[in-house]
Amino acid sequence: MDNRSAIDRRATEVAEMMINKVRKQELDDFKAVLMTVEGRRFYARLCDRCFENQSTFTGNAKTYANEGMRNVILMLKKDIEDMGRQGRALRHKAEDEYDENIIMLQTLAEGEVDSRAEHAGHNALDPRNIINRDISKGPNHGRSF
Repeated sequence: MDNRSAIDRRATEVAEMMINKVRKQELDDFKAVLMTVEGRRFYARLCDRCFENQSTFTGNAKTYANEGMRNVILMLKKDIEDMGRQGRALRHKAEDEYDENIIMLQTLAEGEVDSRAEHAGHNALDPRNIINRDISKGPNHGRSF
């Protein structure tokens, strides 16, 4: 009986070591993505489009799809928290860079509208028609960070 218990304990230890190794690799992979400008931009765009800090309720079955998208972001945020201080710093960097891009695009869109307004009179294009719909919501897009 003691021999069987020792074997079971050892098997459990090996399984836990493997799980920890896989988890560390997952976090290292995600960290490598966030270390690049492109990876941070992608992460911030996902947060913006997947209801990170927004209601997902629609009153119909679309709510389930929205909640599924939101769940992915919450899972990624948990991964970032598990990375510790460096993960949080990368998340903030991604958010800041994304906001800077949104502000730059808004400024460009406003300049485009002003330019077209001079030529088209009162029928100038709305910035939301020139650039992606999310940009017109402002730098935080409903996020609270």
